[in-house]
Amino acid sequence: MKIEVIEMFPGGGTLLDALATGLKQGGAAVSVGGLIELEARYLAVSAKAHPEASTWNGSAGEWHPAELSTPRASVRLFAAGIPCTGASKAGLSKNGLSYAEEHPDVGYLFLPTIHYIRLHKPEIVVLENTDTYRGTLSARLLRDALTASGYTFDERVVNPLKEFATPSQRKRWILVASRVGRFSWIYEAKAFASTLADYLDPEGPEDDAESATPKQVAAADKYCARKKAEGAGFARTIVGPEDLSIGVVPKSYAKRQHTAVYVRTKKSYRMLRPREIARLHGFKRDLFAGLPKTTQYELYGQGVVAPPFICLGECIARFLNGELAGVPAGQLELFAG
Repeated sequence: MKIEVIEMFPGGGTLLDALATGLKQGGAAVSVGGLIELEARYLAVSAKAHPEASTWNGSAGEWHPAELSTPRASVRLFAAGIPCTGASKAGLSKNGLSYAEEHPDVGYLFLPTIHYIRLHKPEIVVLENTDTYRGTLSARLLRDALTASGYTFDERVVNPLKEFATPSQRKRWILVASRVGRFSWIYEAKAFASTLADYLDPEGPEDDAESATPKQVAAADKYCARKKAEGAGFARTIVGPEDLSIGVVPKSYAKRQHTAVYVRTKKSYRMLRPREIARLHGFKRDLFAGLPKTTQYELYGQGVVAPPFICLGECIARFLNGELAGVPAGQLELFAG
């Protein structure tokens, strides 16, 4: 079974990497046909990893969906992680928004996503976003458009910590749609039952140089105390190898917010290193090694946790290959190869 992936808003490619890993584990031969990305520097990262892909840089709304087209050579999977800047709780608060669609830069991007799906009709659609996206108008219109286009879908919010034996608490909304039979994502949930010891670097000489200074610690303490007095529901988190989970690492992690997640050191505490975030997010390698550290934080911070999507990719491949119930006999013969 050959599966071609087209991704809209790939960022650095964490979703694509995880899905492709799972699809291959399920027995599929995977190719990447197209990447459509807003940020040129992010697209450069994804394109370097997939030089065979056609690429489009800019807002998906700048093109007619017909322009975002590549010759169809096999079964096609379309994936999109619509930017969540206006849908997350932090994004709504920071930007003073009443609803996700109000964001001036990304609030409308569900529309070109719908147009692409309705025009090109990929066999499988995978949409993912922050868990709060599930209740937005955008999500409701995406569901309506998929139904009107003949798709059935499986939708849920996943928790990697409780379901995929991963230390990250980053929940994601995931919708999988199929027009070649009813796909049901079935897996055995397994909670993370270890500590962070295998994910954090051991103590070393780097720690002293990277530790927060007394002045930085004092400033953070003062800020957190003020926010606590104001009734804010967030605080700084400092973890060590004995801890059982890790909080969400945001796209803006490089800014060293006072309320972010840090690692305990002998002197004070330090930031997570990109290679540690890769491990905590379930990737077997550091995807962005060699890039500026700020860029690495951005790409991991806006990316996905891998294990749910590896599992999903494998299930999709097995579904399309007829190993799981759902695809009518002969439905994919035109594209099989």
